[in-house]
Amino acid sequence: MKKVLRKIEMLLHSAIVAGLLIVSLKMMLSGLYFPGCILAGLVIAATCISLFWKKLSMSPRYARLTCYYLEAPAFLICWLHFKLGHEPMLAQAYLMAAVVFPFFGYISNIKTYKTKKRAA
Repeated sequence: MKKVLRKIEMLLHSAIVAGLLIVSLKMMLSGLYFPGCILAGLVIAATCISLFWKKLSMSPRYARLTCYYLEAPAFLICWLHFKLGHEPMLAQAYLMAAVVFPFFGYISNIKTYKTKKRAA
């Protein structure tokens, strides 16, 4: 069960990273190079951590937590982009994701800790 949840969570991170990469490319093509490059850097860092967590000698728990914490500022950059672009519904969705994602990471971390403690 634990491996299935881990794979679902990595699939979620992959889908989010793909969406954020599309937004960053859209920003760079529209001439917003600075926020687009910052967003692309956060996306690339999250991708490297989620794919190469074994080679970086990280536990899967900390890799997932780091991905959540890297995606939250990326969502804030997207929120600012869509707010200034006069797309209020997308802006609100990205703001809610930016606020909720650190909590998801914390809950995921606590859930893993309690499961590990219960198994011992």
